[in-house]
Amino acid sequence: MYGQISLRQYEGLNGFGTAPATEVQELHKALEAGYQVTNQTGGSALRVESLEASLKVVTWTNHHIKMWKKIPKSPAFSTVEEYNQLTSYGATHFAFTQEGELPPATDTGYARRTQLVKFLGTTREVTHPATLIHPAHGDVIALENQNGILWLLERVENA
Repeated sequence: MYGQISLRQYEGLNGFGTAPATEVQELHKALEAGYQVTNQTGGSALRVESLEASLKVVTWTNHHIKMWKKIPKSPAFSTVEEYNQLTSYGATHFAFTQEGELPPATDTGYARRTQLVKFLGTTREVTHPATLIHPAHGDVIALENQNGILWLLERVENA
């Protein structure tokens, strides 16, 4: 049997065995998983990261596009596009006449108008190494292309 243990046996140990408190704190820090994603050393280097498979879009999406969908679009074949416009159905005079009277002659109004073609654009960049890795959200070139299109549509919508 063991004899009775007294507090005197723990004098000078401060509850950390033979190591000083600073060494115990360093050991705890080294084995702590932590929340850092950079400078992963010690125990945090052994932690497996968990990245959600879906990309959470918290900005502009297709359902925000209202005006662009309503605008009729036709291809432009020059930097200046011309079109004809019906401006009036005739002069604004009184249309009622007396019996047997010929109403006054009037002509429809037409005008040829021009419109300068506007250009929108964006340049997107993806590094070559980014195309070689296995990205979390699919083809980075296709994703950046889609993001560029949505960026342009946002500019049109807010113009």
